[in-house]
Amino acid sequence: MSATGGQHLSWPNLLEYLTAGAPAIVRIAGTPNVNLVIEPAEQRIAIRGPWPGTADVPDLAAYRHLDTRVGTDASGDWVEFAVSGRGVLQEAYPVLTAVADRVQLHGDGMGAAITGVLDSYRRLLSSLGRLSEQQELGLYGELFVLSHLIGSVGEGKAVASWRGPMQEEHDFGLDSFDIEVKTTLSEERSHRISSLTQLEASPERDLWLVSLQVTTYGVGGMTLPESIQTTMDAIANLAARSLFAERLADAGWDPAHSHLYTRRFALRSEVLTFKITSAFPAITVHHLQSAGLPVERFSNVSYILNTSGLVPDQPPTELLRLGAS
Repeated sequence: MSATGGQHLSWPNLLEYLTAGAPAIVRIAGTPNVNLVIEPAEQRIAIRGPWPGTADVPDLAAYRHLDTRVGTDASGDWVEFAVSGRGVLQEAYPVLTAVADRVQLHGDGMGAAITGVLDSYRRLLSSLGRLSEQQELGLYGELFVLSHLIGSVGEGKAVASWRGPMQEEHDFGLDSFDIEVKTTLSEERSHRISSLTQLEASPERDLWLVSLQVTTYGVGGMTLPESIQTTMDAIANLAARSLFAERLADAGWDPAHSHLYTRRFALRSEVLTFKITSAFPAITVHHLQSAGLPVERFSNVSYILNTSGLVPDQPPTELLRLGAS
């Protein structure tokens, strides 16, 4: 499908795609071949362009709403430069179209185009301070588990174990095992896994996946600010409270933006826990190596894991009755 009425879709036309709910790829007229990728379920739009595979993907770690993905299809290797988050798509859409223009009209490679546009739009991008909806959901899920751990292992140990905001591989690290928390709003228990190592256990340590399925419909539940305040109220130790505040800041939380988070989350179904073993259906470094595949050929791997129908495992003592009222 090609864009109509000009080189780029107008925002009202793009909004029609997002409202329709079906993913789409819209070709942007010009050379080389560049596409607009529309993913309504993730509230994500991206510019996909050719990628030689020899250059480094630009580092977007400083930008909460931006990401890159690389892949291959019939046309060759490609890279996506994307923005996600319901509240920022319209404001950031010109950033994406500027990347396409640099590639098609000025002859820049995707890497140079992304870097150049980031420099040009730095002030705009720095103003997008709200967590993306996926980050909001993920932080809510981690706080849900943290609140439970405060009761099961104590506030100091629980807060110290919270590693997710520090961009470590797993969200929590207790004495003998790690925890990865995945939270979804989908009707199926589907979770995005963002790397080959996210579901890879560390040496000599068990790894547990906590699967939370929540809803924003109906009455009750908590907003993210309410969850943060409830968790803080449960921490009496001043050092632990200070560390908790530091972790929130590491996660991108800004109390000045509390009024922007109005969604109320409540459990849709029971919390499930899975012990990650070699038989668990995950794409990991270990599984690729066991299949004789060259791990170095895979980068920026992400995928959707559907845990619906999987039989959960009896959790360790620290996670017993997680989610029980």
